[in-house]
Amino acid sequence: MSLPSGCITDTGLYLKEHKPAVKIIDVCNRTGDPIPGPRPAPMFESIDFPWETVVDEVQEVDSPQSYRMSILLSREGLICGPSSGMALQALLNVLQKAKVEGRLAEFAGADGQVRAVFTCCDLPYQYMDNYARKLGPLAFEPIGNVHLLSIDTHPYDAAWELEATAAVEWLHKTAKFALSEKVVAVPGVKVVDIRAPADFAKEALFGAQNVPFDSVKDGIASPFDDVAVLEDQWTEMEELVGPEPAGHELAEGGGPILAVCYDGESSRVFTSILRAHGVEGYSIKGGFPSLKAVWRHGPGRI
Repeated sequence: MSLPSGCITDTGLYLKEHKPAVKIIDVCNRTGDPIPGPRPAPMFESIDFPWETVVDEVQEVDSPQSYRMSILLSREGLICGPSSGMALQALLNVLQKAKVEGRLAEFAGADGQVRAVFTCCDLPYQYMDNYARKLGPLAFEPIGNVHLLSIDTHPYDAAWELEATAAVEWLHKTAKFALSEKVVAVPGVKVVDIRAPADFAKEALFGAQNVPFDSVKDGIASPFDDVAVLEDQWTEMEELVGPEPAGHELAEGGGPILAVCYDGESSRVFTSILRAHGVEGYSIKGGFPSLKAVWRHGPGRI
């Protein structure tokens, strides 16, 4: 039985009481080579619990071995941290030494079988940075899509995504968007429709500006469900908006921009990019169909 120093006393006492023949290995980290949780051997003297009465052997394990064994366990489906890996490494060290010295039978039961147990007493999540520092890049599979780290780097906010009813009320207040081209445009919100030109020409909100993207098509998967779609849309939109939107025609005249797409998903990406570049952008949940459903209908453009 392999136990880190923090688990050794109570667990060891219980095991020794119920099965005196069990061998208990206390595992500790090496001095100057810390592992979160366990103590180095010199610090055992400060432990008031009677650990010495239950320990048959003390094993030291270094931190790279502990983190490496933790990774191997986690990859096999047993998600555990470095002190758990340390316990397994200590157990394997003891068994390997006994095997080399020809005394492995000392650990066998009445049926001749060697049964060994180690404790998993921590998780890896809070130590993730340590794995890379202790083991280096060769311990990990290469990242095949590392380029994705450079896309979709801007935040999203639910406050930037409007219900269609709220968007229509807002647009009515500007007196710029309506059913008839006789309405005079006045300063206010700018509607940017990012659908394909053919769809925009067929039916659109009068007063809207068509800014189509090759990556935005009717019927495609949501960019939040398909990373290839997200990569294409984000790259194209980021290139259009650019690092200085103040000089871009989208930002001319100031004021907020309301982005419209087929289903509200692509316009969310566009809004995130606008916001990151200093433009007050919004999208509409459900896209153009939702906007159309709450607007009063008319021939041609709505």
